[in-house]
Amino acid sequence: MADDGPERSGASEGDAVRLEELSHRGPVREYAVRIAAARVEERVAERLAALARSVRLPGFRAVKAPRRVLEQRYGARARADAVQSLAGDVAPRALPEGAMVSAVDLVDGLESGDLSLRVTAIFLCDLPPVDGSSLTLERLVPEEADAQAQGAAAEHLKQQVLDRLAESYDFPVPPMLVQREQAAIWRAAEAQLAPGDAERGALRAELARIAERRVRLGLVMAETARRRGIGVSDEDLARARAVLSDAERAAETPAQTSSRLLEEKVIAWIVSQARVRERRVAARDLR
Repeated sequence: MADDGPERSGASEGDAVRLEELSHRGPVREYAVRIAAARVEERVAERLAALARSVRLPGFRAVKAPRRVLEQRYGARARADAVQSLAGDVAPRALPEGAMVSAVDLVDGLESGDLSLRVTAIFLCDLPPVDGSSLTLERLVPEEADAQAQGAAAEHLKQQVLDRLAESYDFPVPPMLVQREQAAIWRAAEAQLAPGDAERGALRAELARIAERRVRLGLVMAETARRRGIGVSDEDLARARAVLSDAERAAETPAQTSSRLLEEKVIAWIVSQARVRERRVAARDLR
């Protein structure tokens, strides 16, 4: 439900950028951002100056084309570039500290005048806390304690935690993070596909959904770790990297190892808070 508090407005970077909060629902806030026409024109002028150095117009020497001629030929392009760059760098800086931009939509100003944007931002500090005590989990206990069965049992418990978190948290995530995660998943999946595989389109759509879930859960994990004081020390990282094979170290960067360790620690904390029921299973059922 939306908060009933008054809308807030303010200015940043002088009076060139105006900010107004439109809505506040849990961790999601929407803002109207207005960038003064003069600021937009400054960015347009910068873009035209860059174009003047890189394009050659018939009848003019390099860097000597009049501004009027450049505006006639490239004005719309320069304006569009200016709008895109301002939306990408000025608008996010205008938001309160702690904002993570998940969407920027153009409202008005593509062709002239002030630039009006609608910005959706996530504030992880406003996420409801993870309540491990409300979870009931099942720990599978293999009858034969071989490493493969134990690993499968641990993965089963982990997936339960992640599924419960995915059910509890639903908020928009930054598209760039999703695209980066999807690209990484796609590189791994593409190696398994035959050339011209008819399932590629459907697989891409499914990987997009998986990537969005991974990014969202990663943000929940990171915020939970911050609140609970859970971290990965240099010693933790060194020990984890030491037990990897050469191939595993080549495939997983230190940053990825650190993220994996942080996730494991947060999941362990959640499990420690949850009600856990044990069930014995045959090891062959976990292989």
